[in-house]
Amino acid sequence: MFTIISKGGPVMYPLLLCSVTALAVIVERIIFFVRLRKTENGLSDR
Repeated sequence: MFTIISKGGPVMYPLLLCSVTALAVIVERIIFFVRLRKTENGLSDR
């Protein structure tokens, strides 16, 4: 994988950084909304 990135030149490094950042944000949002749904379900039971 490193060879593919290095062959892409200097443009690939910012793209890789953006991809990793986007993936982290997506995972964080999924966790947030799953926890929010669990909290809302608990409140509606009362």
